[in-house]
Amino acid sequence: MKTLKSVIVTGAAVLGLSGFATAGNLDVPVSWDHAQGRAQDFYYVLTMTDQNGITDTYTLTPTAGADSVTIKDIPAGEYTVNSWAYRVYPGLGNTVKRLDYGPQALSGTVKISDTGSTVFSKTLSIGRYYDEGKFVTEASFI
Repeated sequence: MKTLKSVIVTGAAVLGLSGFATAGNLDVPVSWDHAQGRAQDFYYVLTMTDQNGITDTYTLTPTAGADSVTIKDIPAGEYTVNSWAYRVYPGLGNTVKRLDYGPQALSGTVKISDTGSTVFSKTLSIGRYYDEGKFVTEASFI
């Protein structure tokens, strides 16, 4: 649904229709502690509320070793960051230790500009290691 909403908002802005915001990107810095390297097994979800009170979730899918991840086509405006969570890719079964999936507190504001990318003020820190035959991923925003 988010993708469709972004396409509609962006398309309306391109057509010059008033009342529609244009879109920008949010770059989230990522730092890695690779005691054990491996493909990323988790994706991360940011929950933010825009200036109109609409809350939406945005998925972060870091590539192992990348120094940032970009959320594309967020409607321009000011957002309040509510929380973040992480999820295991479906079908991994017993290959990873299960982590706490629930939302974790994260606060702040971010202003998305329609003139390019905005850099998020916090860094997603991802630690990976091998424990008792399973890969473990620990993450936090710092």
